Amino acid sequence: MKAGRNEPCPCGSGLKHKHCCAGKTPWYSRPTWTAALIGLLLVGSVVLASVAITRPDGGGSSSAPPGPAPEGKVWSAEHGHWHDAP
Repeated sequence: MKAGRNEPCPCGSGLKHKHCCAGKTPWYSRPTWTAALIGLLLVGSVVLASVAITRPDGGGSSSAPPGPAPEGKVWSAEHGHWHDAP
C-alpha cells in the first residue's frame, strides 16, 4: 500500500511522507552505487582469471601422480586422482 504525500510516513519517523521518504531512491538504485558494484565484480573476475592462468598447474589438478602407485590403482591425469586398475 502506498502512502499519500500528506499521510504519516510508513517508516515510523512521525513526519509526513512528503517530508520524509517521498521521492528518495534506495542506495542500491543510484547510478554511482550500481557502477561501483559492476566495477567491483569486473575487477574480481579479472583477479580470479589471472590467478587461474598463472598457477603452475593451470588452476586444475596436477598431471603427475603424488608418489608411487598404490596396490591395484592407476593414475588418471584427466581426473587428477587414482582409479582402480582394470
